[in-house]
Amino acid sequence: MRWIAALVIGVGTACAFDSSGISGTSAEGPVPDGSSGTSSGAPTTTATAEAEATSSSSSEAEATSSSSEASESSSATAEAHLEITEAPQFDFGDVELSDVAAHAFEVSNLGTVDATGIAAELQGEGYTWRGGAFPGEGGSCSTSLAPAQACEIVVAWSAATWGDAIGQLEVRYDDSRDGHSATATLHARGVGSTTNLVDNGDAEDGGAPPTDWNLVRGAGEDWRTTTEFAANGSSSIYAGIGPRTSSFRLRQAANVGKWATFVDADELRFELTAQTRSYADGNDPHQVRLRFIDDDANVLEELASPTYDGTAWQAVELVRVAPAGTRVVQVQLRCEKTGGDYCDAFFDDILLLASYR
Repeated sequence: MRWIAALVIGVGTACAFDSSGISGTSAEGPVPDGSSGTSSGAPTTTATAEAEATSSSSSEAEATSSSSEASESSSATAEAHLEITEAPQFDFGDVELSDVAAHAFEVSNLGTVDATGIAAELQGEGYTWRGGAFPGEGGSCSTSLAPAQACEIVVAWSAATWGDAIGQLEVRYDDSRDGHSATATLHARGVGSTTNLVDNGDAEDGGAPPTDWNLVRGAGEDWRTTTEFAANGSSSIYAGIGPRTSSFRLRQAANVGKWATFVDADELRFELTAQTRSYADGNDPHQVRLRFIDDDANVLEELASPTYDGTAWQAVELVRVAPAGTRVVQVQLRCEKTGGDYCDAFFDDILLLASYR
């Protein structure tokens, strides 16, 4: 019985008893004669191998998953990243009319791969590439930029008119994943003075009456240019002959309606300068006037220089911020005839400027 008990323990439920003794049948078949009866060895080895295979397969799957995740993570961070050093905004400052301001913008690649397909666009009145084409004269950017590298784009702004000008510089580029862009807002401000708003103010274009000037009818109609006297150049404007005690007047108007926004905000200043003289001391006093006129021909304000009747050329200056509503600025030359046949006043170097600061 001790041997039988040992066999039962070794074989487990795979053995059965009958009345005649032991049936030598196990899960693997009959037990050979002389066997020790330990038939669990082969099944146990197979199960262990299967478990090890399953564990190995699981480990390989985990390793593959981990590798895939690492690859995806690496791909997610492998991108180009361009930045404009001057972003988010660059101010060109105050620029005089007709002048050009330029600035070299630095573009850096802070990413980990090349930025490719680089292209740039400018928006806003007056903003251009210096020299006319990207990346601007003196610029170094091209269609690609490696990581940790920088290049320059040169932008110019021309002050064609007064006031603020807002624009934008946009740099577009690609990398291994997608398209991107970097931007900077641009600001500039046009200031300064116009060119002369008076035509033929130096009398060099001649004429009787002087070219580009208008007679005031009934107030001396013999205005002309003359070479008898000149403050500069070879000619001056002369009042001429007329009735005794006449008031001689010659005028020219500048339409300033296109600057109404600045005028109505009390931001536009006008400056009139001229040179005047008489033929003889004490002869025929004269002056220059500056008139501000609205759309209905009403004179909003009038400035007048002191009357003068000396023989030396005298400089005249009249300055005024245009009253709101001004649409025409008029220059008027006057000579008051006191005797003789001629109103002997001479005018030269007449200059009218509008300025904004």
